[in-house]
Amino acid sequence: MQTVVRFRDLPGIRDLESDAMIANKFHHGMRKDDVDTVSLSIFGITADQVCYEPPRWFLDGFESEEAWESAPLFGVCKMGPYFGSDYFDEFEEGSPREAVFNAIDEFEQQLCMGREFKDDYDRMEFAATLGVDFSDHTGLHPLHLTPYFFRQAVAAALGLKGHMPDLSELNLKAVETSLAEEARRFVKSRKMASTKCRQ
Repeated sequence: MQTVVRFRDLPGIRDLESDAMIANKFHHGMRKDDVDTVSLSIFGITADQVCYEPPRWFLDGFESEEAWESAPLFGVCKMGPYFGSDYFDEFEEGSPREAVFNAIDEFEQQLCMGREFKDDYDRMEFAATLGVDFSDHTGLHPLHLTPYFFRQAVAAALGLKGHMPDLSELNLKAVETSLAEEARRFVKSRKMASTKCRQ
């Protein structure tokens, strides 16, 4: 029987989901550092790392790092600056450069199994087949965080990049956090009771 990872119950997700709801409402993005920190703790990778890593020589035809930062290329790790405008037209059929572009396409095909996702409901359904549940508390709708963690979850589930979360370890951490929170509440209540007695 396949183990299901219920994403909404993982450490750090509840707070980030609240942030994502606000971000979607006001049409602004999430803080990348916050997302990356949680992604690394769960899958060992960030969204930027879920891509094909081209060889160093492939980067020789790039222009400037400034251009690269302002125009990322989907599916390719940021190992150097952005492609020149004519870089895609310079390789010949059967050349090493064409082989790299084919490898990029192959990675994306592996990651999505040839599928295109029209929305987060599509992504939620696809992830569920791999044992990752991106649904909210109703079980009917995808989390607002889905697009921020979808590629990492799929890559980990397929064994392409990163790793699936260790649920036993995460559950232990959740129990420890819960116990620590209960202890803090207990100490706070004792202090309040002691203050009232003095009055």
